Amino acid sequence: MITLDRVTYTYPGSAQPALREISLSVPEGQFLGVVGRNGAGKSTLAYTLAGFIPHFYHGVLEGEVIVDQKRTQVTPLSELVLSVGLIYQNPFNQISGTKYTVREEIAFGLENLGVSRAEMVDRSEAMMALVGISDLADRMPLSLSGGQMQRVVIASLLAMKPKVLVLDEPTSQLDPIGSREVFAAIRSLMLNERMTVVMIEH
Repeated sequence: MITLDRVTYTYPGSAQPALREISLSVPEGQFLGVVGRNGAGKSTLAYTLAGFIPHFYHGVLEGEVIVDQKRTQVTPLSELVLSVGLIYQNPFNQISGTKYTVREEIAFGLENLGVSRAEMVDRSEAMMALVGISDLADRMPLSLSGGQMQRVVIASLLAMKPKVLVLDEPTSQLDPIGSREVFAAIRSLMLNERMTVVMIEH
């Protein structure tokens, strides 16, 4: 599902690569944990897996990155986002700010994919239940706590059914109960949907 072959990436204006000669392989349905200190390149690896490098963050990318049988260097980002979901540390950066309720926020990505209204409702309700936020369905997303907002982001991405889920320190703003619920949801998706998960943590 994921293959990196001797991947090196250097940000624009930087003399030193953020990633150097990274090679790895992650089969479908597997869980990969990535740990390391600040500045070790963990988030850069996440952006590379999601295709944001090289399509959004430019710089110099060497080697080969293949995700869901797509070579990320030559596959448009608009196509890659159908295969890979990326969750940042700060959920505020991923809330659209255009929707008045959590339910609408979770359906936002599905609207852009042209999913039918009935399926949008079904998927949104199912993902809210999965991450434990059904009681927040009619709340404004930007009025929520950081932990609640993060679960909205996770539900929004899961509703789009990506083959690969990349989480960049996703529990940094969650309390222990919220963290357990998120991990339980991810485990369920891995078991039932064969989703491949890459989780980055300290």
